[in-house]
Amino acid sequence: MAQKFIADTSILFDYFQGVPEAEFLKTAFAEGVICIPTIVRYELLCGVKSKKHREQRIAFVNECHTLELTDEIADTAAQLFSDLRNKGVTIDNEDILIAATALSYRLPVATLNRRHFKAIENLEIYSHIKGGSKSHP
Repeated sequence: MAQKFIADTSILFDYFQGVPEAEFLKTAFAEGVICIPTIVRYELLCGVKSKKHREQRIAFVNECHTLELTDEIADTAAQLFSDLRNKGVTIDNEDILIAATALSYRLPVATLNRRHFKAIENLEIYSHIKGGSKSHP
């Protein structure tokens, strides 16, 4: 079985839109190695207009490993935020929570938006992704 990893919201959006760089998620889903932090579930379901698409996304995330937000993760996220702010780096709170979850579980993050995550020390980026989408350099 392949290594478990955290899928960030951007790569899941790209997967649902058929972006070729995110197609590896089809195999990962079948192997049961995708982990979804609670914040990713929230982001994925926000703004879904179609009942059909909402149900599809809920079915997808329900089959993934859910990683709940814990006090430890919140504390790690707060420290990351402070450390990054002291360096003059701003990253969305959602991405900080995803990174803190990854660090707490010692899992890599699969993302096509590496720019947001590269500033976080000791965070492993999932390496089996080729290229990047136009919207996520």
